[in-house]
Formats: sequence, C-alpha cells, structure tokens
Amino acid sequence: MEERKAKGLKDLESKKIVVENNPPNKYEQGRTVLEILTQTVDQEILKKMK
Repeated sequence: MEERKAKGLKDLESKKIVVENNPPNKYEQGRTVLEILTQTVDQEILKKMK
C-alpha cells in the first residue's frame, strides 16, 4: 500500500456493506424457510400425482 501511495496512486473507498436481514433468532429463520420450501415442494408433488 505504501508503494501505491509513493507512486501517487489513490484507491477509492467502496460502498459500505448493508445487511438488512438480521433476524433475532437464526434457527427460527432457517426453520421457517425450510417450512416454506417444503410446503412448496409438497404442493408441486401433489399436483403431479393428481
């Protein structure tokens, strides 16, 4: 980095990372997601069986 400064090269700072998904309980979030995915898959399988 010092070499870049000595050569007069300037690096721009990137944007800050913003994470909006901050659930209080990650276990419950995972369980809920799996529940939603499982229901979707089950419904698709049932439709194919009819």
